[in-house]
Amino acid sequence: MSKKYYKIFISVGTVLTIVGLLIDALATDAFAILLEFSSFAFINAILAVCLITSKNNVVENIGVGLSAYCGVYGIVKFAVALNSEIFYMSYLGMSIMIIGAIVYYISFVLNYFGYKRATGVSQKDPYEEVNSYYKMKNEGIINEQEYEGLKSAVIEKIGKNNSTVSDLGKWKKLLDQSIITDGEFIKLKAAILGK
Repeated sequence: MSKKYYKIFISVGTVLTIVGLLIDALATDAFAILLEFSSFAFINAILAVCLITSKNNVVENIGVGLSAYCGVYGIVKFAVALNSEIFYMSYLGMSIMIIGAIVYYISFVLNYFGYKRATGVSQKDPYEEVNSYYKMKNEGIINEQEYEGLKSAVIEKIGKNNSTVSDLGKWKKLLDQSIITDGEFIKLKAAILGK
């Protein structure tokens, strides 16, 4: 799931909160709205948008957590406001922020458990890719230098893709067949276990 979706929900929720505060101030007692404007939840909504734009994952996670807090706060306040005669648009905006947090955390959990989104293009298993290059070398289709270059490129990609610990058994088989070297296996193992 793309990160831009959750950022859109959180940002739209924050904009609706700000616009809602202005509209609510015009429609109701402005003093009460000013108190709400300085509330902890509103400050968190602004802070959440600032933090989700960070390049640091920890800071970004804090921003998503703050938006979840604002969303829950907004849902509770919105439910209470529905029972009154006054409609508070700012609470609706805060309520939308939780959708962004939910999208983010669902995406995080799916990525954590190794879910891979179907792209329509089948991705080769790196293990199978190295094995096929080895067969091509043995058949004389590619030479030793080409084989080593292709094999090195696949091994470099391992740290960047979603290889799992269960894949180590496949790589061990290639090591046992002398298709990859001890050094390459150690590098693969470090890349997979280092995640």
